[in-house]
Amino acid sequence: MNGKKYEEGERFKQNHLNYECENGLVNIIGCYINEQRDLPIGEDVVEKAMVYRCYKRSGVVYYEEYACGSPGNRSCELKPIPASIDDREILPEELKRPGFKSLSIAQ
Repeated sequence: MNGKKYEEGERFKQNHLNYECENGLVNIIGCYINEQRDLPIGEDVVEKAMVYRCYKRSGVVYYEEYACGSPGNRSCELKPIPASIDDREILPEELKRPGFKSLSIAQ
């Protein structure tokens, strides 16, 4: 990424996203507010009239940061991020085997 080679398991931060090199690929594993504070995917933080959000939608990880609560800014009351069709479970819960999150079909 950016012309740099990363080793297996190496983690790095760039543009408010946390990355990890795994099996020759660079995966986004979360976000960060600043160098000392990570923000896991699916979590929001509201503090000091600022909103920080890290979420995944349709397979894409997003980081949002904006001022809130003062005139002209959005509310600090957060609404859930709506799920996209790609994020919904395809197989009903009753058809899944306990302890497994995948399905294989063999012929």
